[in-house]
Amino acid sequence: LLRHTIFFGRLHVLSGFIATYAVIAVAVVIFSFSIFGFIARLQRRVIEQNQQFAGLVNIAKAAAAKLRLEELLNVSLDHVLSSMKVESGLICLVDLEQEEHSAVCYRGLSPDLMRRIQRAKLKDEPVAHEVVRTGKQVVIERVLDDPRVVEGAKRAGIKSMISTPLKFEEEVNGLLVILTHQERHFSAADRHFLESIGGQLGMAIRNVKLYEQSDLHNQELGALLTVGKT
Repeated sequence: LLRHTIFFGRLHVLSGFIATYAVIAVAVVIFSFSIFGFIARLQRRVIEQNQQFAGLVNIAKAAAAKLRLEELLNVSLDHVLSSMKVESGLICLVDLEQEEHSAVCYRGLSPDLMRRIQRAKLKDEPVAHEVVRTGKQVVIERVLDDPRVVEGAKRAGIKSMISTPLKFEEEVNGLLVILTHQERHFSAADRHFLESIGGQLGMAIRNVKLYEQSDLHNQELGALLTVGKT
């Protein structure tokens, strides 16, 4: 087709044949690189999905092992960071009555920054307040340009973040925050993965609180029975 259109005028000379096949060769090379690039991207995506699925399974196993809540949250944070290939993050518990949140575990953050948010009022943390109020993720891919992020996080070199609610039956009882020191685009798969983790951990937190309440009730009842017998 090229020979009879573009190079028609030079079809019967050597330069016409060379130009025709040169264009074909370049087109084949470009097409091959496109195909191989697509395959490589697909392979990376499959690997990421497998890692995230493994993270979900490991967290489910940890929850089934009936670890103490702090142990479960620490193990879960490690699995999440490993699955997403991120070094920094934290998990906070939310006290709706006191309208505050407290960090239970963290990775890759300075002690000074953690002291500032160790036990903070939601009203003083715009991002956390929005997540708790709406029950939805807050994704900030350019932290330095977003007024909702506290200055302490910006000074710590945080460039991108995603804050996910830990919730049970629409009640937010915790926060899972992923932080990066380079700008990062959080894909739809990343968001779905973190939402799944949020559901798992939200249920685990609820179960632990119910167990603690039941255990406290049983202790009080036992103490009353002991007093009655004496």
